[in-house]
This record gives sequence, C-alpha cells and structure tokens, in this order.
Amino acid sequence: MKNKLFKLFFLLSILVLVVGCQTKDGQNVKSPGANDEESAFPVSVSDINGNEIVISKKPERIISLIPSNTEIAYALGLGDKIIAVTENDTFPDEVKEKDTIGGFQLNFEKIISLNPDLILAHGLNGDIEQLKNAGLNVIVVNNFESSFEDVYASINLIAKATGKEQEGKAIIKDMTDRIDVIRQKAKQVTAIKNVWVEIDPTLYTTGQGTFLNEMLVMIEAKNIAGNEQGWPQFSEETIINSNPDIIIATYVGATETIHNRSAWNNINAIKNNEIYEVNADLFSRAGPRLIEGVEKLAALIYPETFTK
Repeated sequence: MKNKLFKLFFLLSILVLVVGCQTKDGQNVKSPGANDEESAFPVSVSDINGNEIVISKKPERIISLIPSNTEIAYALGLGDKIIAVTENDTFPDEVKEKDTIGGFQLNFEKIISLNPDLILAHGLNGDIEQLKNAGLNVIVVNNFESSFEDVYASINLIAKATGKEQEGKAIIKDMTDRIDVIRQKAKQVTAIKNVWVEIDPTLYTTGQGTFLNEMLVMIEAKNIAGNEQGWPQFSEETIINSNPDIIIATYVGATETIHNRSAWNNINAIKNNEIYEVNADLFSRAGPRLIEGVEKLAALIYPETFTK
C-alpha cells in the first residue's frame, strides 16, 4: 500500500529479571527467572518457511528487520537485547536510540558487521540468504500476517526463540481476554453501523483477510468492502451509494480531504461529522498493539456500547 498500512502500544507488565544480584560475600548470582530462561537453550524453532533453526544460547544481540517484530520483542521484555532496527521503526520511543540498518532497503553488510546472535526477519525483507550464509541465526516470522491468529503465532515464535515463552503466553492471554470482552459487549449492538475505511485519498480500502476487517466483524460493524478480498479500490459512486454512517481514515489530513469532496455532502457520515482519523499502526502492525486498535475502533463506532 502507498501509505504504511496500518503510537501507544500496550506493554504487558513483565517483571525485569535481575541478573546481577549480590550475595553477602560479594559474588554475583543470577535470579531464578534468568536461570529458567537460560536453561531453555539450546532451543530449536521452525520459522514460517519451515526452516529449523537451532539457537544454542539465549540471544543477547538481536536485530529486528521490521517494526512489527520490534514491537513484539519489546513487549516480551527484550528491549535491552535489541541492538539495531530499521529506519521505519517508531515504537516504543526507545527504538529511536537504537542503531539502524536501513529502511525498505536493508544494509546487509552492516547487519553482518554488528554480529547479532539472532535476526528477526520477515518475508518482505528480500534476499536474506546472505545473512544465513554468513552463519547468522535468521528467523523469518510470518510473511504476511492477516489475522489475530497469525499474530499469536508470531509472538509464540519470537518468544520461544528468545527464552520468553511465559511472557509470550501472557501477552496472548491479555489480547484474547480483551477480545472476549469486546465480543460480549458487541452482542448489545442493535443498530448496525455502515463503515467506510479509507486507506488513502485514492479510495483504497480494506476487505477480507485484513486486520481492520476482522476488527469490524468483532464489533458488529458492517464494512462496505466486507465482501471484497484484500485491499480493493472503490469508486466514489459505490461509496456514495453505500452511504456510510462512519468513515475511518488511516492517513493524516483525511478529514479535510473528505470534507472537500462536494459529491459526498449527503453521506450520513459527512452530515453527522462522523469522520475519524486513526493511527494506522494500531490497525496494521502485526503485534500486541492491535488490541488497542480494536478497542479504539469500537469506541469510535459504538461509543454508547463500548465507553460505558
């Protein structure tokens, strides 16, 4: 997509494991939690491509090649182990202090020179074979996540590879528990709202097989593009005839852009001033913050139900 598809991402309260506690005689001892994590290694994991990777010891130097992997790693409590991220990483704020290894075009030579013991890659990262050929541990996380179940799988994979399986389970439980609450509240919805989601000014939207569509289904809202697949482009005529009650836009400046379309003046969402610009990352980055996206969407579309 032209916009970076879909900042406040939740971090589950994970206890910081104290590694350097002092005994009375001044010797360093590791906390029980740290011992548990290290005893899990070596560990064997299978990535999304079916490659089996054996990680001999707990990773201490991790490079993330896509923002969603970075967000998962931070949620697992691995922020201090991250040594480099991409120029596209924005969350949490601490990533701005990290070294960078390129944007959409990655600097493979620099990645190798940083000598990471684990690389969290993605199918969008292009030719990563040279990283593997350099003897580095590379895990390819789900290539094109399109559902919450895919995200849970990615969290579990990264958690297992880093000795953070319990933290991973806790994150997933938090997400699923909050989704259960949303689904229960959604049963109270009686007047279904018609929703147009605008990804960019050229009228691309979100259909089946996307996080946003799954979210709309969860909260009992009708997606105008709900019968389409992926990221279709609609005509103005189709949108006007669909007469959305709510417009959700995932790009900056959308409200002004949409109000300037004179042909849309009779659309319910325009007449009732129901146009909302949202942070695309909460609806597109395949990580723990997606649950915030669902809760945000629900509160915007059905405030009487979800903000009680």
